[in-house]
Amino acid sequence: MAHPSKPRVTGSSHPLPFAELSARDFERLCLWLVLREGFTQAEYLGEAGSEGGRDVVAWKEGRRFVFQCKRVQAFTTAHAKKEIEKLCKLPAAEQPDELVFVVSRAASADARKEIRAAWGDAETCHFWAGSELDERAKRYPDLVNEFFQLLVVRKAVAFPHNLPFPSLGRSSRVGKRWSLFYASGSPRRPPDG
Repeated sequence: MAHPSKPRVTGSSHPLPFAELSARDFERLCLWLVLREGFTQAEYLGEAGSEGGRDVVAWKEGRRFVFQCKRVQAFTTAHAKKEIEKLCKLPAAEQPDELVFVVSRAASADARKEIRAAWGDAETCHFWAGSELDERAKRYPDLVNEFFQLLVVRKAVAFPHNLPFPSLGRSSRVGKRWSLFYASGSPRRPPDG
C-alpha cells in the first residue's frame, strides 16, 4: 500500500522526483542504494546528526567510502567544500578512502572539477547526481516502490460474457447467463436463441 507522503511516479519514463522526498527519506534512499550497489557494513550516520560530513559510511573491496547525500535545489561547490572541510577534521582512522556525493540535482562539469580539486584526488571523488542517480535508483524496483508512489497498472483479462452487442465484446451465449446491459446499467436476461 502506498504511503501518502510518497511522491507520485508517472507511468512514463520521467526522472524520479527526488526533490519531493524529505531530507531524511532522501538519505534513507541513499542508504538503500548503497547496499544494493554492493557496498557492505553500511552505517547511516546522518540520521542522528553531527555526522562529520558522513551521511552514510560503507565498505567495498577493503576501502571505506563516505556518501554525502544532498537533496538540494542547486548543488554548488560551496556545499561540497563545506562537507570536505568536515571530513578533513575527522581523526585519521575515520578518514574515508573515497567520497561520493549523492545529489538530487545535476552537478555541472565545472563544479565537479572544483570539488575534486578541493578533495585533492580526482580518482576518489565521485558523483551520483541528477540523471546518474535516477538511472542507478531505477535498477532496483523495490527501492523505487519503497520511496515513491507507484501507479497501479491492472492487466486486462479476457472473460466469457453474454453481451447484447458483438461490438461490446465476444458474443458468447451459453445457456441463460446473466449479463449487464451497459446502456441502462441494469441486469438483463439475454435473449433466448
